[in-house]
Amino acid sequence: MMSFDFVFILHLMKELMGITDLVCRKLQQKSQDIVNAMDDVGTTKRLIQNLRDHGWSKLLGEVTAFCSKQGITVPDMNGYYADFIQSRSSSEITVEHHYRYGVFIVAIDQQMLRAKF
Repeated sequence: MMSFDFVFILHLMKELMGITDLVCRKLQQKSQDIVNAMDDVGTTKRLIQNLRDHGWSKLLGEVTAFCSKQGITVPDMNGYYADFIQSRSSSEITVEHHYRYGVFIVAIDQQMLRAKF
């Protein structure tokens, strides 16, 4: 629990759940009509897309600040990422690339797929 990986994923989930929580609550209201529900889903999708397009720097800054405050080691984002699961492949991606495209973008894209009708 005191690792950068855990903190990063927790902050990312907090951001995503914060966006999707409101639409989930509104959809549970029996008084909600279909037109408003579709509008709420559309708004949520736009907010998630905005997070995907413009939220990386903010999220990374928040995670880094949290880790620094808690004494958690922040990896060098420009260093090479060592994938211990697929260690045999000679992949030379940076730590930042792993977290941005292998975690951040993938998690957001999964939420976007769930929001499609």
